[in-house]
Amino acid sequence: MFKLTVNLNEKIKALHQRYVINPNLGTRDERNQSLGALNITAFWLNIQLMLYVLTKRTDPVPQKILLLNPDSTNDELLRTYYNLDLTNMRAFLTLFLAHVEVLLERLSKLLPNSESSYGYKNLIKHILKELSLTTSDNELFFTLYFPAIIRNTLHTNGIHTDETITGKISGILFKFEKDKHVLSCWRQIYFLCDKVLDTLDVILRHPMIKDKPLPTPNVDPVNFK
Repeated sequence: MFKLTVNLNEKIKALHQRYVINPNLGTRDERNQSLGALNITAFWLNIQLMLYVLTKRTDPVPQKILLLNPDSTNDELLRTYYNLDLTNMRAFLTLFLAHVEVLLERLSKLLPNSESSYGYKNLIKHILKELSLTTSDNELFFTLYFPAIIRNTLHTNGIHTDETITGKISGILFKFEKDKHVLSCWRQIYFLCDKVLDTLDVILRHPMIKDKPLPTPNVDPVNFK
């Protein structure tokens, strides 16, 4: 699992570096900022997983949890530990998609038929349509949208409340059924995030997007004076 995290981190760094060194853009460009934020998010996950692995090697049930829950059984404590890992997974996916959504929303301003607001699902449909990237199998749409379905179940106790949707990503079938629980795991999250990065690369390389400056309105004043 840690190796998959490192691979994802390296892929984000490579994508980010392409826009750091691009002479037509700059450090204040949204691509630099959002991809840099993705890089930091992946680095945070690396640290979290390293701590998780090191702790588990030395103490399957961390003593701090035991001290805070002195009357709990070992099964309850282990379940708490599992939920901590689940929280890390959900936090990573939420942060990852937040940065992706900001980047896509800002990139949409470069398109001729840009509107003021969309909602994530309509946003990605609009971008793919404007860039003529919509295909009969809708794979790029599914790649950007399916992780958001998982993320959105945080608000519904793990249940997919929208209409049933089915689609393939790299030949792998995903099906989210209305009013059914959505099951996810680290390997699934890694796979989807990896494919999101590939799709971002396609969008960022598009002639209607590539090399067009896009200053961010959210530059950190501490780092950029």
